[in-house]
Amino acid sequence: MPRLCVIGSRSLAERPPAREPAALSVMNGIDSRGQEHSYACGLLRADLGPTSIAISASIGRVMGWLRAKEYKSGGEVRLMSRIGVVWSAAILLVVLGLGGPGYATTPAEVGRYHQTSRIIHPTTAVVAAAGDGTRAWFFGASTQKEMWPLGNKPTIQHVVEELLAGGINRIVMVVNPHKVGIKEHFAPAGSRIEAYRSEAAEHAAAANEHSNAQRLTEAAEARKAAMKSQRLTDNLIHLRDLGHHIEYIDQTGDGYGNAVPAKDAWRADATENEPFVFVWPDDVVLPNHADHAFTKDLLAAYGDQGGVPLIGVQEVLPHEVNAYGIVAPKGDGFLLRDIVEKPAVGEAPSVYADFGRMVLTPDFMTVLMANGRGTGGEYYLVDGVKEFLSQGHQFGYLATAAPQVWITMGDARNSLLGNLKLMEMDPGAFDMTPQEAADALTKAQASLVAMSADSERP
Repeated sequence: MPRLCVIGSRSLAERPPAREPAALSVMNGIDSRGQEHSYACGLLRADLGPTSIAISASIGRVMGWLRAKEYKSGGEVRLMSRIGVVWSAAILLVVLGLGGPGYATTPAEVGRYHQTSRIIHPTTAVVAAAGDGTRAWFFGASTQKEMWPLGNKPTIQHVVEELLAGGINRIVMVVNPHKVGIKEHFAPAGSRIEAYRSEAAEHAAAANEHSNAQRLTEAAEARKAAMKSQRLTDNLIHLRDLGHHIEYIDQTGDGYGNAVPAKDAWRADATENEPFVFVWPDDVVLPNHADHAFTKDLLAAYGDQGGVPLIGVQEVLPHEVNAYGIVAPKGDGFLLRDIVEKPAVGEAPSVYADFGRMVLTPDFMTVLMANGRGTGGEYYLVDGVKEFLSQGHQFGYLATAAPQVWITMGDARNSLLGNLKLMEMDPGAFDMTPQEAADALTKAQASLVAMSADSERP
């Protein structure tokens, strides 16, 4: 039998502040003197859905009505009547199969349930795609770094596909108004699609004609050409479909730093004052299909942990910690105590490096918007996290899990390493067979060994 917790009535003036869990657990009734009273019932588990919410709300309404009748009748409606109603509802819950271990039995637990049930799950992502690519300047001066190739796709396409596979349906890209490559990529001209489609049809017709005339070599070549044109058609249609989920806003130029795109999107109400996923587009997490999309895991963790803002992390080698922001966990849980930027080797609080996948909430954005400039006069997201934590708020983290791998593409070295890693994981991303990819990786490894040996010679 499930345990029961009924929290007694309270006047409005006695309620705790809105941020306290108990305030989220109440259901209200009005007595005969116009005084509002609040009730909560601990019959619900934190993982139950709309059915249990509706039953809980109904219990609250009946309790409020009985309480009002009690005032009107001078106490004729007794406490036992109210308890009878609640226990009847408890039996109904059990009959419906909603009972069992895990019932809330304290006001705090009831409040935790209602807080979880009211979480707004993000469906919008903001992508910070306005950078100049200064770490590879001669390439970035003319080509957006988000368009650098990772396999046979630009980096930004991998990111967009991961976001959509993870449950995002609206992507807001904060872009440099002087660079249009991303916009053009996700909005292929209809004339190009029709041209390739016509080519595919012509080659297919030629293949049939050659086949009927027993010109087998010509038929095979025509079929190959038809398949190529059809593949190009399908690719362009895929890009167009991706583009239907994307909106663009120009970065304002009001300061520099990786927090500026988030501030611009918030200022423009692009997220509609709701939680959102914030993304650095030179950070790719592979694989990016629905089964393993990191964004999907991030959103699930956000819901499971009660709507606490989160940042993605990945374990790095101990001698690499000085190249990243390293999180300092708070105990053994998922919460942060701090983020330390590029700590010295041997002094890092962990081996978990943060990267560009975050869920940011309205309360965090309020702090970030008010936060000043940091090192070099720039606005940094990590400074906002530190300030947020210093005010007593919670910020969590989620680590990648195999087979997920974070690849950073922000400079020439990491771009090369990222492509080699993808070739190892998915030869098809380079239109290669596994054997072709293995041969290429062997040659690359031999070249790197030779270069290392040359550099060590006196």
